[in-house]
Amino acid sequence: MVSRLGSGGLRGIGAVRGAPDRISDKVEKSIKEAEEACSDDPASGECVATWEEVEELSAAASHAREKQKDDDPLENLT
Repeated sequence: MVSRLGSGGLRGIGAVRGAPDRISDKVEKSIKEAEEACSDDPASGECVATWEEVEELSAAASHAREKQKDDDPLENLT
């Protein structure tokens, strides 16, 4: 789960670890874009929209990690 700080920063960036590289890269890029969009006005519509994109990409990364687990035969041994 990704949580926002009032200054536009993030806590919990580790949420994308283990996700496929392309999705992780997209999440990192969208975080930077959201921080930039929110630097002037954290309550703007653009700021809200960019953070929603971060949340959607983060969820996609989480689903991709879960799928990798399901596809990993070693996970079934535990």
